[in-house]
Amino acid sequence: MKLAELYENIEGILELEAGTITGQETLESLGEWNSLAIISFIAFADGMLGLSLNPESLKKAQKVADLVALVQSAINS
Repeated sequence: MKLAELYENIEGILELEAGTITGQETLESLGEWNSLAIISFIAFADGMLGLSLNPESLKKAQKVADLVALVQSAINS
C-alpha cells in the first residue's frame, strides 16, 4: 500500500472528502476522530495491512503522521 492509499482509507474511515488529508493535520482538527474511528482504524490495519495495533497507542496519536508511523512497516511511500 502506498501512502496516498493510506490517506484515502483514513478519509473513508472519517467520512471525509477525497483529498482532505495531506498528512499534516491533527486528528482533533478532523472532527470525526473518536472511539468508533479508532476501532475502524484498528480493523483496517488488521484486515488490509495484517497489523495488530494496540488501542492505547492509537489513543495517544495526535496527528495523521502518528497514524502513519503506527503502520509504516506496511506501507511504501
